[in-house]
Amino acid sequence: MPQIQTAALARTTLNKNSMPQCPVCDAVVTLTSDSGSAATPTAPFCSERCQNIDLGRWLDERYNVPHIARNDDETDEDMYPDG
Repeated sequence: MPQIQTAALARTTLNKNSMPQCPVCDAVVTLTSDSGSAATPTAPFCSERCQNIDLGRWLDERYNVPHIARNDDETDEDMYPDG
């Protein structure tokens, strides 16, 4: 997993005493309006700017989804015997 993606996942992991953070700049993001303040409309990002930065990272292929190539004659059971 790329370093950027790993760091972003670690920052957005919540515990009971923390607020979620923007995966790009670490600013606090309000997910619901229950606490008296309005929810951040661009959640999970703090702003439209951070949304665009993240989109640019996907488009530049700095983030990616792992792909396992398989032959046409292989089944899912052959690829994943435990699942």
